[in-house]
Amino acid sequence: MNITIPIMTDERWPDEGRKGFAWVEERRRNAPGLDSLLRWAHGLGASRIDIKTGHPVTIKVHGVIRYATCKATDSLALADIVGHVYASDGMAMLGVGHILDTAYSVALDRKVNLRFRINLSPISVKRGSGVHIVMRPIPARPASLDQQMVEQEIRDTNRLKSGMVLFGGATGSGKTTLQFGLAIEKLMDPTVYCDMATGEEPIEFLLDDLRPPSGSRISQTEIRPPTLTFPTFTRSLTRREMSDGIITECRDGETMNAAINIAMMGGILGTTLHADSVSLMIQRAIALCPPRNVTTWSRPSLRRSGSASTSALCPARAAGVLRSANSSPSIVICAAS
Repeated sequence: MNITIPIMTDERWPDEGRKGFAWVEERRRNAPGLDSLLRWAHGLGASRIDIKTGHPVTIKVHGVIRYATCKATDSLALADIVGHVYASDGMAMLGVGHILDTAYSVALDRKVNLRFRINLSPISVKRGSGVHIVMRPIPARPASLDQQMVEQEIRDTNRLKSGMVLFGGATGSGKTTLQFGLAIEKLMDPTVYCDMATGEEPIEFLLDDLRPPSGSRISQTEIRPPTLTFPTFTRSLTRREMSDGIITECRDGETMNAAINIAMMGGILGTTLHADSVSLMIQRAIALCPPRNVTTWSRPSLRRSGSASTSALCPARAAGVLRSANSSPSIVICAAS
């Protein structure tokens, strides 16, 4: 259960209302107030920052929700923030019911940038329409597989040449951390050469500065509807000869359709699913398969995986792997918690 506590005057965000610290001075260029708030929240170890129309800003620190500001955030300030972190048409897209995901960076010092995953959702308030912004910090790099204590059985999924690898777990269980920990290990293996492409909404771990010793490469694309969509990304891969593909999350028919189509191109595809157990992962994957576009192997293979023994799971960490040995291409299911 979350607890919300008032914040003492000397504990609140110190730059609130100060001259020179407007939320946004110039969209897409300068946001002194927003950047200051994020640096301050980072210093406290906040795992979440909430900005909501007509309400004070709150932060979540070690499971406790605290007020960060004394004053409520008005609709004009929210419009500036949305235009700054997303795009000039962000408010218009929210106004017609779109839910937007993006990422935002702020410099902590000359060498360190803080990155935040941002969800922008339209909401209803007493005065009409409003916006709810949720910001969650993203580490610069995922923890290494050794730090995550990943079993060899899961590491061996990097040796697969084709098929699909599903990473599942609840929100915050480490699905993306595990997924990109494996990706970095594969890219940095001097005995392996791979061309990896990702479709992300938003990009979480930006690996552009990674320099693989064998010449392997990773190209990361941020999905930005309505122009850059998952179907568009999938079509682009047909001309790029990629050996590895990543769809960071399957959460609807469109993303599952993209994942299945990429997996059928001959390479290996990795994606994540929100589910609390391996059996629920399989059920959710089947439910997300678009009925009109379902392949001859996707649902049957997933059902075979579902009937497999769960003895491969490791009770100590509630993590492990199931492999559908009878399916072609391979389907490997990893559970993280």
